[in-house]
Amino acid sequence: EGRFLGGVAAGMKLNEMIEAGEFTAEEAKVGYIGAYPYAEVISGMTSFYLGVRYACPSATMDVTFTNSWYDPTLEQEGAIKLINNGAKLISLHADSMGAPTECQNNGVPFVFYNGSALEACPDTYLVASRINWVPFMQVMMGRIAKGETLNADWTGTLANGAVELTELNEAVAAEGTAAKLEEVKAGLIDGSIK
Repeated sequence: EGRFLGGVAAGMKLNEMIEAGEFTAEEAKVGYIGAYPYAEVISGMTSFYLGVRYACPSATMDVTFTNSWYDPTLEQEGAIKLINNGAKLISLHADSMGAPTECQNNGVPFVFYNGSALEACPDTYLVASRINWVPFMQVMMGRIAKGETLNADWTGTLANGAVELTELNEAVAAEGTAAKLEEVKAGLIDGSIK
């Protein structure tokens, strides 16, 4: 859900850039830097791309993997590769500032993960999806206190507060993004957007 919302913000930014004549709708390409090509990362990048396409149906996406959770150099190189291949916006499932710094240096907007990059990249950072572990810990500790087990498939969501977005960088985001994110968030919670 958080990745999808980040994708919506990204798609709206692409639309704004298209309308400003920076590139055509056919050139609306996003890049994604994944840590490892396995289920969590693939589901996150898929959710992000679905959010992008929800807002900007003409968008395409290129993906590169670092095969590391934290490698600033590989993440920076991934950003360079994607930018050189025509990515107009980048997102990532990696943990360093390598890619965001490269985006800032090249004026390429990006959607981050698990924390804000607003202070370091004020001209390109849009928003980030992050995990709030408090709801999970409350469920886990409550079940332990009752002598119950925790189901292996417990999922954090927007509705239970485990999925959040950081602050939206209004200086970079397309006009109307905050309202659109609230609308889509409500639809994800009530099930009208699936």
